[in-house]
Amino acid sequence: MLSLIVLLFVSLSLMVVSVSAPWVLCDKNTFLLNFVNHEMLGFLGITVTITLASGATLFLDLNKMEEKIGKNIFKKSKLAIRNSCYCLIILLAASVVLVTIKPLTPDTEICRSLFNSMALIIVFANIGIMFDITSMVFQTGNEFE
Repeated sequence: MLSLIVLLFVSLSLMVVSVSAPWVLCDKNTFLLNFVNHEMLGFLGITVTITLASGATLFLDLNKMEEKIGKNIFKKSKLAIRNSCYCLIILLAASVVLVTIKPLTPDTEICRSLFNSMALIIVFANIGIMFDITSMVFQTGNEFE
């Protein structure tokens, strides 16, 4: 939940900056110019792959724990993991669309700033999901082994 609140705050802040001071996030920012392209896809490809593997492992571990105790007690946790993994895939697909469409849009500061903001939101959403799955991994104890 904390990740969602932080993501909403960051998203709102980025959109406000994109409209009120677009020069901050437009392609005059050389980091964003050089990141919101194939570099972003490479970064997200690696992080999504690692996070999906962690999520799948956690999901399977929860299944094993449920089998040992004979009760379906991790239903909500497994649903959250499943939703997070699907969200990662959707965000990766959205980033492909974003970096493909960005060069075709008008070359104005506001337009480029909005696209760069959307790219940053996708990155921060991925980081939030990674944080949630990682914290869930460390909360899962070894009591059932």
